[in-house]
Amino acid sequence: ITSIIDKLEEMGYKIIKGNGWVKLNSIKRPKSVNISTYPYPGFPTDLQQPLTALLTIAKEDSVIEETIYKDRVAHIYELNKMNAHIDIFGSSFIIKGNSKLKGTILVGKDLRGTASLVLAALVADGKSEILGVKYLDRGYSNLITNLKSLGAHIDIYEMD
Repeated sequence: ITSIIDKLEEMGYKIIKGNGWVKLNSIKRPKSVNISTYPYPGFPTDLQQPLTALLTIAKEDSVIEETIYKDRVAHIYELNKMNAHIDIFGSSFIIKGNSKLKGTILVGKDLRGTASLVLAALVADGKSEILGVKYLDRGYSNLITNLKSLGAHIDIYEMD
C-alpha cells in the first residue's frame, strides 16, 4: 500500500504505520495531487473513485488519469450533482478543488463508485440519499457499521 500512503502524505495527512494497521490524522482540506493509475506497484485503479470524491474538497485543482479502466466515470456525474466541479477529458479528470458539496439523491452503479458517493455524502452539507448501496456489501465488509462507529449518521432503508 506504499503508493496509497505516499499520495495521502502528499495530500497533507500524517501517517502512522503499525503491524497490520495504519492511522492518519484528520485535516480540513487535503492538498491537491495528481494521480495516474497503474498496475501494482503503481497507484491502484480501485482507489481512483474514492480519491476523486476526496479531491473535490482539496485546496486546489487535481488531475486523475485513469489508465486501466478508462470508462470508470459514472461516479463523476453523480459527484457533479452534489456541486462538485469535475471535467472529463478522455481518460483524465480535472477536479476543481474547494467544492462545497451539497446533499442530493444519488445512484451508485458499482462497488467503488458507490463507496465514493458515501464518502462524498459524509462531507456534504445536508442529507443525501444513495440508491444502489447493495454494491457496497459485495466488497466492503461492515463499511456502514464502521463509519457509524466513527460518528457518521447513516440509515439504511430497504426498498421494494
